[in-house]
Amino acid sequence: MEDALKNALTSIVTFVPKLIGFILILLIGLFIAKLIAKAIGKVLEKVGFDK
Repeated sequence: MEDALKNALTSIVTFVPKLIGFILILLIGLFIAKLIAKAIGKVLEKVGFDK
């Protein structure tokens, strides 16, 4: 019983940093995608693509 509890705790402790890293990468990716979308929108507007 004690080994199972230690294994479960070890699994949780190794999973949490990976989860935090995943969420950070996801948020950074979303931020970069929004910046790129804004930049492309401004360029297309200046070129007159919407006409």
